[in-house]
Amino acid sequence: MNETIKNILERRSVRSYKTTQVKDQDIELILQCGFYAATAMGKQPWHLTVVQNRELMDKITAVNKELSLNSTIEFVKQMASRPDFDSWHGAPAAIIISGDGSDYAIADCANATQNMAVAAQSLGLGSCYMAAFKFALLHPEHQDFIRELGIPEGYKPIFALAIGYTKEVSGPRAPRKENCVNYVR
Repeated sequence: MNETIKNILERRSVRSYKTTQVKDQDIELILQCGFYAATAMGKQPWHLTVVQNRELMDKITAVNKELSLNSTIEFVKQMASRPDFDSWHGAPAAIIISGDGSDYAIADCANATQNMAVAAQSLGLGSCYMAAFKFALLHPEHQDFIRELGIPEGYKPIFALAIGYTKEVSGPRAPRKENCVNYVR
């Protein structure tokens, strides 16, 4: 099996990280892999924000916790009620992927995020692809986070990728869903 396929098949969402910061050269390689993701008409409708400031990440988590506890979605409330709730799962770094609002920005940003997740795996790093981090960033009363993160005007956070050295040992993978393919020949 080649290394690319091996990394895709072995990549897991990691939700427990060591505090050791990710090396700058690894972040740069991960970003480059994101920039080379396929995009509709080659538009590259993204802006990537690397966050390595745990204090800021903790402030975002605190607001997310407050907003999530008031959610009408039971699963979101349950997550936020945990004493160890952290929007970033304790990762020392995260990359926020923001889109420009164009027609295919969400799909293009998803492609970039997946490329970066696989790149992190190939470098021996854990990652977690997430969207729930953004409650605080999109809330009208907390637009200061958008400014503090340097997200350009006209761009909206869509996904984030928590990145770090994993503390957890992955157990066996859940079985993959069956009977979800048909062929038309």
